[in-house]
Amino acid sequence: MRVVNSDAQEDTLENGYTYEVPQVDWAALQWPLSMTLDADETSPLVFAQVYEPLVTEAAGCGPGITAQLGYGPQGTSPADDPGAWFWVDADCNSDCGTCGNNDEYQATFAISLAGQYSYAYRFSMDTETTWVYAEGIGTVTVRGGGSDLEIWEIQPAFGSVLGNTAITVKGNAFVDGAVIALDSEVLATTFVDENTLSAVSLSHVGGKVEVKVTNPDEEFVSLPNGYQYLLRGTPNLDRTDEGKIEIETTSQTDWSDLFLAGENSQAATAGAW
Repeated sequence: MRVVNSDAQEDTLENGYTYEVPQVDWAALQWPLSMTLDADETSPLVFAQVYEPLVTEAAGCGPGITAQLGYGPQGTSPADDPGAWFWVDADCNSDCGTCGNNDEYQATFAISLAGQYSYAYRFSMDTETTWVYAEGIGTVTVRGGGSDLEIWEIQPAFGSVLGNTAITVKGNAFVDGAVIALDSEVLATTFVDENTLSAVSLSHVGGKVEVKVTNPDEEFVSLPNGYQYLLRGTPNLDRTDEGKIEIETTSQTDWSDLFLAGENSQAATAGAW
């Protein structure tokens, strides 16, 4: 910053002023958080809310905000993998009567290829140059049908690093004799019908792994990061004769039946906390 007087005296203050990129203060995906669609089927409306002081607080839709709803392959991040995501413009819902100081946006999408996808919102206040990605990511299973071998869904999509979790793989064109593999480890698989296989997981280090289904003719389909091994459990809290609770975590022998915390859990490597 430089100041010049009328008598030509001047002074400069380096880094005396900062230009800030305008960004929304807060945004979050509202609902729905998951859905199942057929290929090319239009989704239900997906809603998100956004807050920016002095912009969204008044009635109606605040000016200068651009909102987009996007989807991409499950396991990818809209912020880290923007080239893998497809975005559509969202409309402001001026009729929202329960949004308080927030503005609400809505949009739909349709996906042509079967598989597992994530969806999220992003917001811009500088003509789509800089984006703030909203809190929350939804999941969508797209079913293709026909004769193509497909994986639609893993139920549940997480389990214990100790194994012994019963899982169901939903998809299409499974054949009697098809097998499920988690991170290339083939599981003893039960064929239920052409859309359903079941198995029990083996022990594995923590983290996300590929799910693969292979038919007897060696045709296969895979879902990257389709299953997550979690290190979570409920310890044995029995007291000693002295009334103490002692938990030895190194060997895991003091840990009884596993409690899986679901989508809020964090993957961990075996032995690490």
